[in-house]
Amino acid sequence: MFRQKVHICLGLLCYLWQGVIAEVTSEPLYAFKEGQASAWV
Repeated sequence: MFRQKVHICLGLLCYLWQGVIAEVTSEPLYAFKEGQASAWV
């Protein structure tokens, strides 16, 4: 039972962490792409 809880907690942490990383990395990437697009125009 305890082990199952640990697995669930780890899964949730990984899920949340992926969300955080996606948020943090998508912002600069988006800004970078926007900057490149405006540079090309």
